[in-house]
Amino acid sequence: MFPTTMVDTITFTLPRDLISVTKLTAIELQLELIIALYSRRKLAFSKARELSGLTLWEFRQLLGQRQIAPDIELNDYLQEIATLQELGQL
Repeated sequence: MFPTTMVDTITFTLPRDLISVTKLTAIELQLELIIALYSRRKLAFSKARELSGLTLWEFRQLLGQRQIAPDIELNDYLQEIATLQELGQL
């Protein structure tokens, strides 16, 4: 799900109960953090999508499922149009 390229990382401590109570994996928690930061406009759409490791289409679908309006940038919009054209849906 997340990019495999070399990235700088930080480590922080979370209560162990957070994993058991939410029943989320560490990767799912990371995605939740990315989505929360995006929804608070602390991350740009393209950066949030990149960090999520999802395709543009997958990330937009995820936001739609959560009723989070995408603040899409022009390059992402053009990429989405190209994808829709490739799929024969435009």
